[in-house]
Amino acid sequence: MRSDPKHMELVLIAAIITVTIVTFVLILAGTLSNTPQTTLINVSLLMIFGGLLLLSIISLQIYDKLIEINETLKTRHK
Repeated sequence: MRSDPKHMELVLIAAIITVTIVTFVLILAGTLSNTPQTTLINVSLLMIFGGLLLLSIISLQIYDKLIEINETLKTRHK
């Protein structure tokens, strides 16, 4: 499997979408019962999800900058 920039970006986007769907389903399933414990679990899941989403977005931005630097270096060496 080749690891070109477009392929890696698609893998990262697929991972973000998968995490989003799984977390949404977990939170939706937890809201069916209205107990304080479930509410705390839902808040915890939301915080974890928010952190993962933030890390994913930051990782994609760093990866985009690395691609730009790589392209700049390639054009300078030609």
